[in-house]
Amino acid sequence: VEEYDGYSLRFELNPATEKIEVSCETKPSLPTSVTIPSHVTIDNVEYAVTDIQNAAFQNCSNITSVDIPNTVTTIGSSAFYYCSNLTSIDIPSSVTTIGSYAFFYCSKLKSIRCYSESVPQTANTAFNYVPSDMQIQVPEQSIGLYQEASPWNIYTIIKIYPYHYGEKYVVEEYDGY
Repeated sequence: VEEYDGYSLRFELNPATEKIEVSCETKPSLPTSVTIPSHVTIDNVEYAVTDIQNAAFQNCSNITSVDIPNTVTTIGSSAFYYCSNLTSIDIPSSVTTIGSYAFFYCSKLKSIRCYSESVPQTANTAFNYVPSDMQIQVPEQSIGLYQEASPWNIYTIIKIYPYHYGEKYVVEEYDGY
């Protein structure tokens, strides 16, 4: 268990898959941003964090944002269930699976940036009860794929802003700033 600012994360090694799964051990008591590390060390062995467990952050209503590392491949069922103050999330290109009810009742979720060029395998219920005006930003060459894939296609799909995951670039300059 690693302690953070008002919450702690639990990392478990799944012996069957040798994957590290993350979940929230104690729920944040204040509005907060959560950063999931890309790697953890268990018994002097470093492992990549690959899975956000089922119900990992369920009912963490004070979470406003989550930083998911580019090592995560799976966002489990109900992972962010009822994170009612979550406003936006970046899904790295490494994510291939998003479980059922993953973002259920994230009632303030207005924007998802999904960096994957191929649509992650996504349960039809992954985005139940998120605002209908939520925008999903994806790589420009993949807009058509997302517009055809359920449940992504019930939201507005737009071109991702011109920066790569973790790197920001200047789009326009105005008088030197």
